[in-house]
Amino acid sequence: MYLERYAELRYIEEKKAAGEYDSDRTTRQGDLNAVVTQEIAYNFARAFHFLGFLELAAEYYQRALKLPISRLAESGSGEEESLCDLRREAAYNLAILYISSGAMLKARELLKEYCTID
Repeated sequence: MYLERYAELRYIEEKKAAGEYDSDRTTRQGDLNAVVTQEIAYNFARAFHFLGFLELAAEYYQRALKLPISRLAESGSGEEESLCDLRREAAYNLAILYISSGAMLKARELLKEYCTID
């Protein structure tokens, strides 16, 4: 798909800029899969949300919540931590869907789990 290829190319460019790119190694491993799949699930969810396919949007937001965080987000500091972790955004948008459908309790639980600062 287009979004997967775009994310893969973006990942390769970031690795080249950092001097960590190895052309012999396949790019579909490890942290790339985590970033790509979470980002793609979130982007699909946003697209479905925008188009009004709310059931599909909710499904892809839930996928984005379940997928692992990229290594960059886990090992980074400061702003880097939120660059690759899209769980907060997915949770907020999913909560909006829940609120619009009347599932206030589900929305509250989701916001409490993913969007609350301790």
